[in-house]
Amino acid sequence: MRKVSSTTQRIDISATDNNSSDTEKYNILKFRQSFDKKFQFPQQQFGTKPSGKPHMRSFSNHWLDEFGQDGLIYSETENAAYCKYCRLFPGRDRGLLVEKPFRKWKDAIREFNAHFRGSQADKTKGCRGNKLHISSVVRATEFIKRMEGVQLQIHQVMDTKSQEQVNKNRQIIASIAKTVHFLAKQNLPLRGHRDDCQYYDCKDINTGNFQELLKFRCKSGDTCLKLHFEEGNKNATYRSKTIQNQLITIISDQILEGIITKVQTAKFFAVSADEATDRGLQTQLTMTVRYVDDLGNYRSSKI
Repeated sequence: MRKVSSTTQRIDISATDNNSSDTEKYNILKFRQSFDKKFQFPQQQFGTKPSGKPHMRSFSNHWLDEFGQDGLIYSETENAAYCKYCRLFPGRDRGLLVEKPFRKWKDAIREFNAHFRGSQADKTKGCRGNKLHISSVVRATEFIKRMEGVQLQIHQVMDTKSQEQVNKNRQIIASIAKTVHFLAKQNLPLRGHRDDCQYYDCKDINTGNFQELLKFRCKSGDTCLKLHFEEGNKNATYRSKTIQNQLITIISDQILEGIITKVQTAKFFAVSADEATDRGLQTQLTMTVRYVDDLGNYRSSKI
């Protein structure tokens, strides 16, 4: 956390800009400007009254009450108004209230509403100056958090986002792997005749046990998997035939490794093999291992 100097009562916005030091920017952003009610702002002439007398206008203290929280700040040195957020963190438009001082007091309310509130003369919303102002406020807010040690450093943010993505990916793969494991455990086929990507979103076509179970998981509350299918890259859904085969192989290897570990620790075990020819004249070899576990229970597993 950085140390920042305390804000003084006499700060002039005209002496600072986007090239100022971080401490100067912080002091300006945290500064809440106010003037005594008896303070006399310098007056300027704007035309003449019907009587022939000059029409004098000046900055008004109540404008700070109305627009001060939005960023309005007065420069005593220049007798002008600025937006402190846009001056310290400017966007593309660097005109009035940003780099150019605003002194046209007769148009002040209209200009302030347009810049700070997005309200134009025709009561419409969303003028370009207001959108740029909002962007400057966001940058200023992030700057204050960083100065006060609230915001994480860039590398911490990147590490956090990376870990969040890793956890999300693991959750997605776990949902898909559990579906494969369930079908294998129940001795059910995974694929049907329409297990292709162009049929995944078709409601009237049965795409096979695996794809239909994934849809069921999404409808049953697996929001992470649902968002992955809806918003993720279509070439990385992890539900293709290739992924299914890879998951089957991985699960098979894990199960086999667990059986081997148990057999190696068993005091007694036996292996039997039997061969048979199927209708396709392909020879099938079945191997079964039998062993006694640590609790003295008899176990039998096909490998």
